[in-house]
Amino acid sequence: MGVPGKTTYEFGKWRLDVAEHLLLCDGVPVPLTPKVFDTLVLLVENAGSLVSKDEFFRRVWPDAFVDESVLSQNISVLRKTLNGGGGVSIETVPKLGYRFVTPARPASGLQPERLPHVTTVSHQTDPQDPGSGVKSGSRQAKAAAIVGIALLLCAAFLLRRSFQHSEPKVLRFKALTSSGHAEPWGGITVDGSRLYFLERQGRNFQLLQTSVTGGEGTEVAAPFPNTRVFGLSPDSSEILVGNFSDMGGHMPLSTWPAQGGPPRRVGDVVVDDAVWFPDGKRILYTYDQGVFSVDADGTGSRHLFDINGTAVDFSWRPDGSSFRFTIIDGKGNLSLWEAAASPQAPHRLLAHWPDPSGACCGSWMPDGRNYVFSASQDGSEDIWVLPESKDVLWRHEQVPIRLTNGPINLSWPTPDKDGKRLFAFGLQYRSSPVRFDPSHNSFVPYLTSQGIFDIAFSRDGKWVAYTAEGLTLWRSRIDGSDALQLTTAPLQSTRPRWSPDGSRILFIGFKPGSVSSTPYIVPSNGGAPTPVVNEGTGDFGMADWSPDGNSVVLDSVSRSDQPEDMSLVNLRSHARSSIPESKDKDYVRWSPDGRYLAARSSNEKALFIFDFQTQQWRQLATAQYIPRHEWDANSRDLYFQDALSPSQTIFRIDVSNGKIEPIFDFRQLLAQGAAQCTFEGRSPDGSYLASIRRSVSSIYSLDVQLP
Repeated sequence: MGVPGKTTYEFGKWRLDVAEHLLLCDGVPVPLTPKVFDTLVLLVENAGSLVSKDEFFRRVWPDAFVDESVLSQNISVLRKTLNGGGGVSIETVPKLGYRFVTPARPASGLQPERLPHVTTVSHQTDPQDPGSGVKSGSRQAKAAAIVGIALLLCAAFLLRRSFQHSEPKVLRFKALTSSGHAEPWGGITVDGSRLYFLERQGRNFQLLQTSVTGGEGTEVAAPFPNTRVFGLSPDSSEILVGNFSDMGGHMPLSTWPAQGGPPRRVGDVVVDDAVWFPDGKRILYTYDQGVFSVDADGTGSRHLFDINGTAVDFSWRPDGSSFRFTIIDGKGNLSLWEAAASPQAPHRLLAHWPDPSGACCGSWMPDGRNYVFSASQDGSEDIWVLPESKDVLWRHEQVPIRLTNGPINLSWPTPDKDGKRLFAFGLQYRSSPVRFDPSHNSFVPYLTSQGIFDIAFSRDGKWVAYTAEGLTLWRSRIDGSDALQLTTAPLQSTRPRWSPDGSRILFIGFKPGSVSSTPYIVPSNGGAPTPVVNEGTGDFGMADWSPDGNSVVLDSVSRSDQPEDMSLVNLRSHARSSIPESKDKDYVRWSPDGRYLAARSSNEKALFIFDFQTQQWRQLATAQYIPRHEWDANSRDLYFQDALSPSQTIFRIDVSNGKIEPIFDFRQLLAQGAAQCTFEGRSPDGSYLASIRRSVSSIYSLDVQLP
């Protein structure tokens, strides 16, 4: 680490233990990434004094060159984290550096909150009291006993510390499959010496098995054309399986004998995900927004609780007392939750983690000492370890520890039966824009840049704006020349829209660790982005220009369980007004003639238009999943995609009469191995554009040593 030191500091409610790499607020550990922690140490060590930017770079990043934006991002994370404890201030000294304003003092020594305070009192023998010597000796013995107990507690505390902070390690890392088509949605099931998983070729799925030591997968004689394995029964005699048509869930549930034979339906149960109870007699499952249990023969179905989203990836604590799972909310955000085996409302895990939305897909290790999961932090999806606290005196929520750190994204960790090895999906993605050539009924590359999406064109057809990998905003001419980067880290940018006169670009921006996103406007020739509304006042998914360029429309705000209506913002007066009956709609698009707004339902399954003349909404279409819709220049036709249809088809709606017709689909690209094809609208010459995402996904084994 770049910042040395052994001192423990205190400031307000906070305690910073440099040697243990530990930050506590009122005795509760608060996680920080290593470089953010080092940044804090340097500030606190120099509390009240200016720390120059050069000093930060020299001490925190001694062997690397980093941009100033990285330091700014660390400071931003610290301010957000420390503000939760109150009374902590980090001052920016323009162009020079930063100053930790809050008084900080070295702690007086080891002072664990939960250790009893021991006071020793000196007693003298009274010569006039014949029993005083006996009483004094008794008191001294008691005092010695108390001191001895305290010393034992201290020793136990220090021993616990040594185990608690032992770092998890990956001892060996190996690729088990090489086709590149392993499908993470299907999960990994371990049966002793074999792994079961899905491979995807376009829209076709195969259930395969391979050795835990590696090798090409061999096809399993599955009971259904598309079979998903949810898991083995505790006695390994039956396999819990679902029969699916696509990855949208709603699968009829069956049990399948492990030694072969026909499957048996579990009553009329349909699930999005499922897992056996530890006793093998019941099944835990989820459907839509409910979590249920049912007997293995399909009888005795019981509703346990509801959740705000979809529950997936169940994992039982080894002692059977509770289970953990992932919730995917309406906007696709991921979070980890836990519920007791007896019907009780679940509680969220890692609620105070700086960026918990990407935490998902976890499994308990067989010994119950650790829970492993995947999460996206610092632009990388990795495996994390959440130790389980066994202490009685010092029980508190544990701090996740990063197990892997690139270079490939790893997710869905699954342990083997002895807990010495993890199996996980290793993912690498490549995105590229393509143009549909109707004369040859084929797709051809568009522009020269790879990894771009969210393509938007200026009204005159001469310029294009787009989001590049790393979520930076760019603009260029439509032939790719005169490219200019408009935003930089830590601001991440998506969904650009050109102003009608082409002088400005509206986009949605957010910063790592933030729980909300904000609409910004940036000059198309470069300059500082300006927020349309105050940062942190809402969570906006989309914004679009009025035809005259004087106003913007923002989709509904979701700061709570009670979302607000869409709003119109006058850019001159900053006045805001609401669009009626729009609380349950998002991804708003303004028609070029200004008459209509197009939006989808918040569950992304229905498409609506709002008529400014009638002040009414009208439903136009339904689909399994609508990721994007775009107006034609004629303001009559509206294009949308059903991304969960077998061919991820693009449709056109005539809003004057409601007629819907398919325009083209992506079956050709899906058959060639594309993982996702996203409609990007139409180019100035009328061509249809798409972003094609290809994934290389393999299964890896990791020999691990965990705390």
